[in-house]
Amino acid sequence: MITEYRRYRCAPDDAPDLEHRFRHLAAPLFAAHGFRVAGAWTPARTGAAGDFLYAVHWSDTQAMAEGWQRFRDDPAWQRGRRHPRYERLRPEITSTAWRPADFLGPAGRR
Repeated sequence: MITEYRRYRCAPDDAPDLEHRFRHLAAPLFAAHGFRVAGAWTPARTGAAGDFLYAVHWSDTQAMAEGWQRFRDDPAWQRGRRHPRYERLRPEITSTAWRPADFLGPAGRR
């Protein structure tokens, strides 16, 4: 198993629209495509609006690539992302796949 961490950064003024897009468009599609979302986080400190992080569990990198391809090809995503509220959003996105370490914490316990 791997866990993909995806970080989105946008202008602070765009944060409400990015959150709305995740809440009302992306999250239902994640569920429909079988994404196993482990959690989502927003900054705890004031002044960091515009950052958003979430994690998705995948069986392997091939499953991750195929899952994202299905998501991107979904007609509902294609239509929804062109909604006037969302089409101007251009967040900086970073994605990193991680595997459990065997030397620290509960993820590494066998």
